[in-house]
Amino acid sequence: MVAAKLVGYSNADVEAVILMANDDAAREGGGDASVTACHFEKAAADYFPSRDAELLEYMELLAAFEASSRRLLPPKYAHMTPEELDVRLRLLRATVGTRR
Repeated sequence: MVAAKLVGYSNADVEAVILMANDDAAREGGGDASVTACHFEKAAADYFPSRDAELLEYMELLAAFEASSRRLLPPKYAHMTPEELDVRLRLLRATVGTRR
């Protein structure tokens, strides 16, 4: 099952897999070709997710810190106070530095 292979992937990683599957289908069958489970399985097996977990967490925290409502936050950040988010963000900023 494709979904099991995507556990732990970021939203951007899942989007990349979907786009890869769509591209494969278009190459094989033309622009209007349907994307099949086979395309998704092939794309999921081929894709390498980002391995810089600290940088990904930093980017997530940036977004969480700017959110205006806890309802918009993923569960792992919804319980944190703005001060706790800020402390974690500062620690990660010092760790990840200028990584891109």
